[in-house]
Amino acid sequence: MICAKCKADIEIDSFFCDQCGVEILICPTCKNTKTGKVCTSDGTKLVTAKDFAASKQLTSEGTSKTELSSNQPVISTPTQPQVQQAVVQPQSQGSSSEAELTLINNSLNLVLKLKHDDIIGRKQGPYTAQLSAFNQLSGKHAQIKFLQPGGWNIQDLNSSNGTTYNGKKLDPMICIPLANNTKIILANIEFLIQISGGAVAYDPDRTVRL
Repeated sequence: MICAKCKADIEIDSFFCDQCGVEILICPTCKNTKTGKVCTSDGTKLVTAKDFAASKQLTSEGTSKTELSSNQPVISTPTQPQVQQAVVQPQSQGSSSEAELTLINNSLNLVLKLKHDDIIGRKQGPYTAQLSAFNQLSGKHAQIKFLQPGGWNIQDLNSSNGTTYNGKKLDPMICIPLANNTKIILANIEFLIQISGGAVAYDPDRTVRL
């Protein structure tokens, strides 16, 4: 899909352009992205990509599904200190057999128990059945890594709506270490991180680039 404002190529299920930030508008008749209020080709009133996706879902399934607002997290979260990033090279990947990582969102009844190399997304990973209804998530949104030393890490997979940890939007394809009882936001869905077992202690000055 092409952003009508900046002409960037973005994922087809995006609600906002990840290059210029503008909300995507679509003509319901010709189904092309446009700018302004009406389609210059056929005069149809433009709708947001979010509303267009919802109308398609109602048509194909005959039922509506509740969607989250694209700019409001589900759970309120306390202000977290910003992570100071320092790029280092990863060492050998360790075993996560004695450690467990769980992402929890009680409001949405989501409990994701994750292993090393698990993908979080609507179309790939072990929890596609639970996440497929959340259009703000990318098909491949993020990946979990267990590194030695360093413990549990998360890596944004160049998702359309991004990943935020400790109040900072993560750069894509960079592993960021996770701490127990902190919050992470995938698109606009916020999860509590719970780590148990033999996880390595969190070092806020260590960022791993793969």
